[in-house]
Amino acid sequence: MLVSLNPEFGKYLVLQNYEKELGHLDEKYAPPEGRLYLLIYDGIPEGCGALMQQLL
Repeated sequence: MLVSLNPEFGKYLVLQNYEKELGHLDEKYAPPEGRLYLLIYDGIPEGCGALMQQLL
């Protein structure tokens, strides 16, 4: 939906290797350094979030 409303956003996703990241979520977001969260409201999935440790 976002890409159909804004083609520039699609270009951004390509630059960020979005498809590869979706296929390998466990590489960045698995415990203990990362977390994946699913927001459920009234029994319906409504959103998600991902956290990972940032190396400095």
